[in-house]
Amino acid sequence: ALTVSADRQTAPVRELPADPRPCNDFPDHYKIPVNRFFWLGAHDVASQDRSVTEMLRDGIRLLDLNLCSSPKDTIVACSDSTVSLLDLADEIFNYAREQEEQIITVHVNLSDDISLSTFEKTWDQVCKVHTERLEGVDPFEKGQCPFIYKKSGQWETLGELVGYDPEMPQWEGDGELVGVRSKIILTTSRKHQNTAYFSENLWRSTISQNVADLNVELSKLCKTPGAIEIQGKMDIYKSTLEKKNYFDAALWENAIISSNGCNIDQTGAGVYFNTILMDQYHYQLPYLLELQGRMIPVNFAKSQSKKVKIEPSKLVKVHHPHDRDEL
Repeated sequence: ALTVSADRQTAPVRELPADPRPCNDFPDHYKIPVNRFFWLGAHDVASQDRSVTEMLRDGIRLLDLNLCSSPKDTIVACSDSTVSLLDLADEIFNYAREQEEQIITVHVNLSDDISLSTFEKTWDQVCKVHTERLEGVDPFEKGQCPFIYKKSGQWETLGELVGYDPEMPQWEGDGELVGVRSKIILTTSRKHQNTAYFSENLWRSTISQNVADLNVELSKLCKTPGAIEIQGKMDIYKSTLEKKNYFDAALWENAIISSNGCNIDQTGAGVYFNTILMDQYHYQLPYLLELQGRMIPVNFAKSQSKKVKIEPSKLVKVHHPHDRDEL
């Protein structure tokens, strides 16, 4: 029988942040479609210095799982075989069960010997445990995890996913929160048409800092409509000090806004950044949170065929083209 601790918490090493506001701490943008949100992501979560629970408390909402099979026929993290999929899923479900109106995307990379259906069976085991700890939900059924949102048709908005709409009239008893209040989205790069839970990737293309010329490559990507994922992956063979400095925020800031890079203010409504996937993200967390807060209004405006210029960063100083560029 599966035993999962729904109360497992990481020993606090610093002051805990406040509980997030609805819609991943962006309640004012509850009408933004899922694919237009700007997702802060942790690459290969088992290799991060922080636990899944800490990542989610930090504001990470995209968890990248790299999974392999173990000699014991269980699914484990490729980078740390002592961490099982059951462990990772338990922390994710525990957060989703305890926090209200949050959306967590889990991107799944599996070794060739693991099928998506095998993953889903393991996922169901943990979902069942946490579903049974909720009030006001139907009995768990295999392949119908109530926490999972699977895309059909257009991407829904964050508010639609979690039932958050401040414009709706409030009735007596509306404050009683029962049942599933947060949602999990599973994505994969594999073919997933016949799966119970998987949705398509959120991004069309990916660009990493280690390309030969970041500005040139990003300029090319920004000429074609679609969502762009930024990857900040470090060289595992570098020293600890070098690892801390592997992500150059000024380089990215310039590549995103400058006329010889993406020139984001001059791109069409179909070109947008919606994901940043990081190794050891916590070294860069202040900048990442600021970038998210600056990018979401731009993406939201574009989703409505409007245009909003990106606000200059207060943390990174680069030339910003606002003063001379026209819409």
